[in-house]
Amino acid sequence: MLGLASCTPAPHVTSPVGVWEAVGDDNGTLTINRDGTFTMSDASFNPLQYRDTQDNFRGSGVWETFSDDPPLVLRFDEATNDGFPVDPADLQVDFTSGSIRFEDPELTASIEFRLTD
Repeated sequence: MLGLASCTPAPHVTSPVGVWEAVGDDNGTLTINRDGTFTMSDASFNPLQYRDTQDNFRGSGVWETFSDDPPLVLRFDEATNDGFPVDPADLQVDFTSGSIRFEDPELTASIEFRLTD
C-alpha cells in the first residue's frame, strides 16, 4: 500500500492581537489588544530581568509592529515581580509563527506563549 503525506507549513500569523497562553511547564497570559496596549499576567518568567519567577511577574504597556525582523516591539511601561517594581524596557520578538518566546541571553531560562484565539 502506498501512502502519500504532505507537510503543511506552520501558519503565518499576521497580527499579534489576541490572547497568548504560556505552554509546557510555564504559566502566564500575554494579552495583546487592538488599541495598541498589552498586559502580561501571572508569568513564570520575568522577561525584563531574564529570570524565572513564582508565577508573579506582571507587566503592561504599548506595542507596535514593524516590517523588520523581529516585527513586534513590546514597550513595558509598568512591571512588577513579586510585587516589587521592575524597570521599564522595550523587547523585540517575533510572533509570526504563532508563538512568542522570551529567553535569557545564555538560553538557560525562557517562556513561550502561543496564540489561543
